[in-house]
This record gives sequence, C-alpha cells and structure tokens, in this order.
Amino acid sequence: MTLEKENVGKPAQTESDIVRLFEQRGIRWTPQRQMVLDTFQRRSGHISAEQVHSEISKLFPRVNLSTVYRTLELLCELGIAVEVEPNKDGDRRRYELVEGAEHYHLICENCEAEMELAPEVIKQLQAQIQERYNFQLKLPHFIGLGRCARCQEHKTTGQISPE
Repeated sequence: MTLEKENVGKPAQTESDIVRLFEQRGIRWTPQRQMVLDTFQRRSGHISAEQVHSEISKLFPRVNLSTVYRTLELLCELGIAVEVEPNKDGDRRRYELVEGAEHYHLICENCEAEMELAPEVIKQLQAQIQERYNFQLKLPHFIGLGRCARCQEHKTTGQISPE
C-alpha cells in the first residue's frame, strides 16, 4: 500500500483528525493503532517500535510487535510521524510524532544526546538554497546526525553513555 505524503509538515493536530485521515484512506482505525498513538503521545522525543511494544504489552500482552511496526509505518506514510535513521549498525529505528510546528534537532551518533537546533539556522539554509539554486526548500522536521561537543572532546570511537 502506497500513501501520499501530502500531510508532511501539516500534521493532524487531534486524535479525531488522525482517525479521519485513516478513514479517508480506507484504513481501519483499530484498538491496537489507538494504543500505539496513545504511547507516542505520552512519550516525548524518539522512541523505537520495541519501546512502544514494551509499554503496550504491559497492559495488553497479546499485541504483536509486527502490529506496532505496521502502525508506525502507516503513521509515517500519512505524515503523522517521522522515522529517524539508526545511528550505527544494528541500532533500532526510532520514530517521533510530528508536532504542529517545524521541529529541528541534532543527535549525537556516539552518546545519543539530543539538542534543539535554532529555527534561524534552518531559515538561513533555506535562504541560501533559494538564492543559489532557486529552489524553495521546505523542512518541517530536520534531524542532523553527528558528534556532540562532549564526544568530540573525548575523541572516542566507543560508546559514551549519556549523562
């Protein structure tokens, strides 16, 4: 099933908007999908399918991990969530709900520290791309991967645990 990503940057604001979006696409809204959405809404930041499943299975042990993955894929395809690429080989993919406003952050590939990126930085990038390439860049959500100051300072190749 291929869905259009027309809603990226224009996320559904309420649960009823999300349910309506599913119904408009002919996709059934199920109690399992509701549980995935509820878990997402309770958590902030990035969360893996395994973490979502772990939380849901505490109350509803019969929910399959594959159901969580399928729901997360649908939420991404509909522009309700975004997928964050794994940092290193073997890392799990993580997901985040698209909040109403534009959202930019940086993630350290070594210690997984997250920090907000000032919107002015993205606006400057958009202006430079417009000027140089005559291209209007839209970035409703941006994730930059790299190394934080702490990990650069330690110049480690191994994992540093977040403080």
